[in-house]
Amino acid sequence: KRGETFFKSGDNRNGSDSLVRGLGFLGHGIPSGKGAFLAALLKQILVKVGHAMLPKVFLGKRSLDDKRAAGDRLAMRIWHQLSQVWFFQLGPVPTIWAHLSSLNLSEVYPPTAELATNYASHAIILGTIPKFSLALRTLDRAIPIAQAHGDLRTRGEVFFFYGSVLYSAARYEHSLEKCD
Repeated sequence: KRGETFFKSGDNRNGSDSLVRGLGFLGHGIPSGKGAFLAALLKQILVKVGHAMLPKVFLGKRSLDDKRAAGDRLAMRIWHQLSQVWFFQLGPVPTIWAHLSSLNLSEVYPPTAELATNYASHAIILGTIPKFSLALRTLDRAIPIAQAHGDLRTRGEVFFFYGSVLYSAARYEHSLEKCD
């Protein structure tokens, strides 16, 4: 919570430090230096490719009753917040590494609110490339997950991101519908 509070008050440095400490308490390290971040990013990209190519092998295989689940779900939320902080502080490589770390971990569990949030964030990234059709397919997966969990914040975030991707794709009428 401290990291999120610092970030929302504009203090990215303390926000980042608090979030990194939180990940450390959960046993997750952070790469040190540009080369380590690049290597860690490449690893996360390979994991994501594996998830995309062999979903039956990798996706949803770990139970939410697993002893690691509570800590992993907290790590997913921290990495998600860290990706937002680092977007403004450290640039694309650490940002995308943190995002993919959260997304890849959320995909090994059954659908959760964290997975819906990660899919929505992933779609925003895909929309900036621009890979609009892939972004929209990703958001189409996020919507039922967000709705199933009944979390209004997650649902709002998913629909806002959906509208943003549609707007970026110059589909203005559809964008208004999703954001309404």
